[in-house]
Amino acid sequence: IGLLHFNLRQYGQSLESMLEADSHFKTVGYQRFPMMGRYLHNMALVSYFFRDYGRVVQLMEDAIRLAPHNPNLDMQRYYSLGSAYRKLNQLDKARLCFEKAISRADFYHDKLWIAIASRALANVYRDRGHYEKALELCRQTLAFTKLSDNAHNREYADQLLSIAGTYLSMGNAQDAESYLDLISYQPLPANKSDYKFGGNHQELSYQLDYFNVKKRYYTLIEAHDLALRYTDSLY
Repeated sequence: IGLLHFNLRQYGQSLESMLEADSHFKTVGYQRFPMMGRYLHNMALVSYFFRDYGRVVQLMEDAIRLAPHNPNLDMQRYYSLGSAYRKLNQLDKARLCFEKAISRADFYHDKLWIAIASRALANVYRDRGHYEKALELCRQTLAFTKLSDNAHNREYADQLLSIAGTYLSMGNAQDAESYLDLISYQPLPANKSDYKFGGNHQELSYQLDYFNVKKRYYTLIEAHDLALRYTDSLY
């Protein structure tokens, strides 16, 4: 019910329902529910949307103590936990989570998730000023996200955006531009049969990241009128 309210953008009711459900789950015991890891992850994604990163950490720490629901969630739960730790600026914990996500992806021979988790780890390196390590990690895994047609490939665009952002942190507008020019991503029209929980918010997150990198690029080359346009797009 909580997830239904969330999808209907009834956010207050969504939170109330999820808190009530979590209370009942705890009373009975998480381990008694075979799909509990999935439920916890979904609740964590809702909390992430509300920027309650401390709550995300609590839920995901509980989730990783349980058997993985499926291979995808086994990789994603460490990624989600690491993302929350990064938002809380607990970079050592974030790094360990992303390294674990890479390890699980390698175990499942999932190259796409190796790239996704590697990008997240690269962003931690960038946060710490280790720009060359960040670039190396993203460039090594860029091919894992590339398709013959990348017009609707957000993962490839995300990888390019991360590389461009790192070059901007280094003050290198020329190389940043070369990677920004490779981005041709456009989201596909909404399709109910392909619905994925949290998909809309992943699109929003990508768009905000894109606008921010473009703003930084135009600021660096002193095209302040264009930088202002992208600044406006962030709000």
